[in-house]
Amino acid sequence: MRYDAALFDMDGTLVDSERMYGISLSRSLKERDYILDEEQAVQLIYGRAWCDVYKDLQEIFPDLVVGIDELDQMLLVHFHALQKESPEDFIISGSRILLKKLAQQMPVVIVSGSTRQHLAHFIALLEIADDIQFYIGSEDYAQGKPSPEPYLQAAERLGVLPERCVVFEDSHVGVLAAKAAGTHCVALQRPGCFMQDVSTADHIVEDLGQWA
Repeated sequence: MRYDAALFDMDGTLVDSERMYGISLSRSLKERDYILDEEQAVQLIYGRAWCDVYKDLQEIFPDLVVGIDELDQMLLVHFHALQKESPEDFIISGSRILLKKLAQQMPVVIVSGSTRQHLAHFIALLEIADDIQFYIGSEDYAQGKPSPEPYLQAAERLGVLPERCVVFEDSHVGVLAAKAAGTHCVALQRPGCFMQDVSTADHIVEDLGQWA
């Protein structure tokens, strides 16, 4: 089947960042004496919109006084420090290769739960700015994944039917969002990575560079 557009998730699909985000979140909270261990933070953040993560943090810590934007900036400081240690390790090369290949055939869009600031940073790191039409971050929609809203918005902005879009995801909530939107979903499940239930995807692969 030929598609009219390709929609890529970012974290865990194009960049190996989810665990680093979790570690950064745990360290940021600790600065303000809120204790959330790194594994809990990774599970909380994996595949989800930042606004939804923050809502959960407010339930976990009813006395949380750090605002969503301030916490995001704190997280970025720790995240960038971790990234500087080995920036090349963040890029999932097979996914980047596929994105660039598809960009020669159809419009490509990034649809993510990360903030637009985070997305801009990764787009520069991946050197894909010229390959994508636009990107959608957590500030751009009311409900994050598993709601289909982010993917429906992308299809609408492109002027294509959702069922004519192929989505590349790696998380449980991302796959649920893609299927709820009516798209064709390919899930990336890399060996040795944090396992997610992506069984409802149309295809599951270990390397997007091998997908065709």
